[in-house]
Amino acid sequence: MWQFQWMLSFITDSLFIWITYGLMTIGAGLYVASKLVQWIPLMGQYKLPAELIGIVVLLGGVYLFGGYGVEMAWRDKVRQLEEKVKAAEAKSQEVKIQIQEKIVYKTKVVKEKETVYIDRIKEIAKEIDAKCEVDPRVIEELNKASEDPFKGDAK
Repeated sequence: MWQFQWMLSFITDSLFIWITYGLMTIGAGLYVASKLVQWIPLMGQYKLPAELIGIVVLLGGVYLFGGYGVEMAWRDKVRQLEEKVKAAEAKSQEVKIQIQEKIVYKTKVVKEKETVYIDRIKEIAKEIDAKCEVDPRVIEELNKASEDPFKGDAK
């Protein structure tokens, strides 16, 4: 039975409700006609088939009308979830931009500090070459260069 409901999901809302109302109208019409036919002499023999077919078609229409309510509830849930997905995608784009900005900022800071320490070490290197011993300032500069540049940085 779920396959039947699945196939109904491909029918547009307006066409589905028209089919439902049409089946209920035809079923009710056949049932009423079966009650009126008994007074027509040659048509009286078709009373029972018309009554049965009318009841079956009417019940089919009522079943589809109930299915219409369920189908609309599911379509509404799908629409709501699609809206939530769109909102989440928009928010993820904003967060992605913020992350990219942070990466660019941190890369810039690291490059700036790198060039500063390289220049300082180059200046001290001339003195090291002259004496042929390690100056304590070199060790201090290397230790400073290895520290986290974002230590205490809120960004």
